[in-house]
Amino acid sequence: MNYSAAELFPTWYSKGINKDVNDSDLNIRRNAIESILGESDTQFWLNAVKVLIGSLKPASNEFKAIVDRVKDGDINFPVENENLVRVIIGCTIAQKIEKNDSYISDLLAISLQTTEHLHSKLSILPEILVRAREFWIVECEKNKGLDEEPKITQKKMKVSSKAEMPETSQDPNTLKIHADSVKKIVTGLNNELVAAYEEINSINSALNIFKLAYSALAEETNILWWLFGAFSKVLKKPFNKLTLEALSVIAPIELAELTKSLPGAGSIDAILIKALSNVDLEAGKKLTFESIVESIKTEERSLKAILIDMPQIYLFTPFLFAIKCHLDYAGSEWKAVYKQQIPLKANYEISALAFSAQLYKELMLQKVYKEIIE
Repeated sequence: MNYSAAELFPTWYSKGINKDVNDSDLNIRRNAIESILGESDTQFWLNAVKVLIGSLKPASNEFKAIVDRVKDGDINFPVENENLVRVIIGCTIAQKIEKNDSYISDLLAISLQTTEHLHSKLSILPEILVRAREFWIVECEKNKGLDEEPKITQKKMKVSSKAEMPETSQDPNTLKIHADSVKKIVTGLNNELVAAYEEINSINSALNIFKLAYSALAEETNILWWLFGAFSKVLKKPFNKLTLEALSVIAPIELAELTKSLPGAGSIDAILIKALSNVDLEAGKKLTFESIVESIKTEERSLKAILIDMPQIYLFTPFLFAIKCHLDYAGSEWKAVYKQQIPLKANYEISALAFSAQLYKELMLQKVYKEIIE
């Protein structure tokens, strides 16, 4: 990304509203965005994504709350212009992601990807989705290895245990010499204590780096053992004894369980292609959404034991919600329940790889969301 979201704002804004904008209006809109970037409420940002992808109605209280936050920084903001609201919010989300000041940035980057199959209006600013993907991959690859050996600051201690003190005397000059000598000793001790403190800090920093590197190595090793072992611990079956549909569900679930570092593993496609190839070399083969979801009914107990139910983010985890509906309702009833919440048709076609990658990201979104709220 050669330019930041803030630098691209004038271009995105003009393109989004389909007309040229003067500098005065741009500055006012920038102020509105700046007033929102410090917002720490998770639900606010999830609602912002809903506004961007067109899933919130302008008449809803949530939509109005978003508009009110924009008006806090731009009192004359034209609230009746839904398209303008979405453009401003889209640009705000992009800048919040790049700000990377909390897990909210990760939450936004993943949620834009997990709602990709539901986007009805994101075409207004398609660059935001691209940048969200790039940001997520970069964040995933952080702390995955030890690039260089940590440096530990070492300083020799030079504090003398003996000090030349003048004999006791009431003479003012002698007393001054005495005081200066004590002051010199105290200063020396203080300097050495500061040096010792710096050395301890450098050791702690090095230990933290080693800890991160070890955790990353342990995670990668566990994933590799799982991948080359090609055996489902949840279903207690080799991968090649599963259908492509069932493996496309269970592989991302088990992979997410092995992923300890947030916001996830950036090389997810390569890992899943390897896993899915145990059943079908055509990981890009098109399947129906319905056939994938219904392939796991026989494993109801195993899946219910490991899947977490988070109603607050159903819209952002559409595939997980579909699995939950199918596990909770008999026959085809799950489709009616699902349709009430998510605008995705059961006959929607998707490749096994795309489904698996999406499901993995949804599971990581749950982990990030849990990290924030706890």
